[in-house]
Amino acid sequence: MTEQQVQPPQSHQLQYAPLADTNGFAVASLVCGILGVVFPFIPFIPSLLAIVFAGRGKRQIDGSGGLQTGRGLAVAGQILGWVGIALALVATLALVGLFAAFSVGSVGGVDVGPLRDSLR
Repeated sequence: MTEQQVQPPQSHQLQYAPLADTNGFAVASLVCGILGVVFPFIPFIPSLLAIVFAGRGKRQIDGSGGLQTGRGLAVAGQILGWVGIALALVATLALVGLFAAFSVGSVGGVDVGPLRDSLR
């Protein structure tokens, strides 16, 4: 009789891929973008930071080889950063126009003198 070779039992170990981490710059970009839109009294600083952090985060995510996620967060933060800058510019122009109107005394032929006097 021929001798059969006995095979050791095979272990079925599962191999897990490393979990992808969310990029911190992407999260910071989203937070700064939200702050820039929600709080108009600090208009430019968080919005500019959102744009800078988004660019850095997207570069790190693209170079990580799939080990980092959060590209959507970075894009959302970048968009909110640009929206915050646009809102800040519109608000600044509106305030400049308002101050100019009150200093002139009339707006489009309408006398704002009484309104100006009531605000003093």
